Amino acid sequence: QLFYPDFTDTGDPNSWRSWLMVQNPADEAANIQLELRDRAGVLLYAGGQTIPANGVATLRPRHLAGVEFAGSAVVTSDKPIAGTCEINRNNNEMCMSYNAIDHGSNQLFYPDFTDTGDPDSWRSWLMIQNPADQAAAISLELRDRAGGLLYAGSQTIPANGVATIRPRHLSGGEFAGSAVVTSDRPIAGSCEIN
Repeated sequence: QLFYPDFTDTGDPNSWRSWLMVQNPADEAANIQLELRDRAGVLLYAGGQTIPANGVATLRPRHLAGVEFAGSAVVTSDKPIAGTCEINRNNNEMCMSYNAIDHGSNQLFYPDFTDTGDPDSWRSWLMIQNPADQAAAISLELRDRAGGLLYAGSQTIPANGVATIRPRHLSGGEFAGSAVVTSDRPIAGSCEIN
């Protein structure tokens, strides 16, 4: 299960607009069930869909609920999934996203991001920290939103160091999709988008 504690999704470009991004890193399709509730707990939407193998679902809560939306979501799946909530406002002048990191892991999932060379569009960095006193060997896969592999490679992060990775530099062009990072040591990560 994934929990999205709070977000607002309106049609007003000067207000908050949100997307629930759900990544299926498995090599087979994942069936998900989604519940959207307002802040008082009233169910506004319940439904399901299938996310293709190695794919991403991009869900607009207000489109699903049919109303301006402020509340929470729970996503249940028959396969392990990862997710993030992307939120922007002021006609895309301000953006944020959230997911929780409560400990190091040997595998990190970056459910969805866009990385372009246009300074007026979205630019992304994968930030990967190695908190160990020994180097960490990582493997990285970049996939488009349909699950197609665009890059696979490896590198070493020095002891107590950080790797800053531009996906478009690795994929060879403009990029919109997801990433999976696997490490021989527990690592922590975030995605910086501006």
